[in-house]
Amino acid sequence: MPPLDVLAAAVQKDLFSQWNAKLLETFFSSASQGDEVWLQVDADELDLIGPELGGDEGFIKAVRTGPGWPSFIKNSRFEKGGTADLVPRVDGLMRQRLYPAKRPVGYVDPGVLSHPYQGCKAPTYLPYLAALVRSSADSSKAGYYAHLREALQLPPSWHSNELAQLELAWEDLADWTKSTGGRFGRFVLRRLGAHAHIGLPRSQCIMSRQDCEASGRVFAMAGLRPGQAWPGTVTGEVISYAGELLSAGFRDALGYPELRAPIEDSLRSLFEEWDGSTPQACNRAKESDEHGDVASGQVELALDWDDAGQR
Repeated sequence: MPPLDVLAAAVQKDLFSQWNAKLLETFFSSASQGDEVWLQVDADELDLIGPELGGDEGFIKAVRTGPGWPSFIKNSRFEKGGTADLVPRVDGLMRQRLYPAKRPVGYVDPGVLSHPYQGCKAPTYLPYLAALVRSSADSSKAGYYAHLREALQLPPSWHSNELAQLELAWEDLADWTKSTGGRFGRFVLRRLGAHAHIGLPRSQCIMSRQDCEASGRVFAMAGLRPGQAWPGTVTGEVISYAGELLSAGFRDALGYPELRAPIEDSLRSLFEEWDGSTPQACNRAKESDEHGDVASGQVELALDWDDAGQR
């Protein structure tokens, strides 16, 4: 391993590693111990959690550039690779996580940047997975694949076959949270919608940040008051109002029985933190949705459709 001062200097120039650390600390921290974790990312969220890293714009730049060390596997060797090499880059990072002996010079273990992750083989590919979720949350009529290709400068041929290959990384992320005993939360493989491969990143966007902010109005309409115990008898009523007021993506998720429990858990957690306020942003979100537009940060139902208009 290079001297720590040399490694520290390299990390300062490696925006990808810094974003990976930011995503770990935001979504896979000790605060989530034992709980299910969702990689709930959109452009607004990235602006919020990483302003010092350039927000969403800096995130996209980092993903296009990739890690500062070789991760692209070619002829059984690691090379730097380019933006078109997304799949082999992710595959290389998975192998490097699992097998420390294969790590090339310059590899930045997340434990170097953040003490809680020392010695636990934390993933270094989170920005790539977050980019998949970002396109699921932010794409509109352009379609998921078109949005992703433009954002990451991928070739025109990049489509469902490549997205399917990246499912190994989602599985590896789930395995990592299991191997650490849920210390940083539990990641569960889920799919949302009829489109099999898009369904995996899309399942991470059940509730947007705007949905969370709008939840106060939902609780108020259900007659709840801050500080009271969560009454199980009103759960159905809360979900009914939420289905009316929150995003199209949230309403779509309500149609999946296997997502009912995590949705109820999310609403219960939001209620426990609710201070009684009902932000006006809720009204704007509702009005925008009624007029057929999707407000910033919300998930659009059209994500079930691919570039050819097929589900």
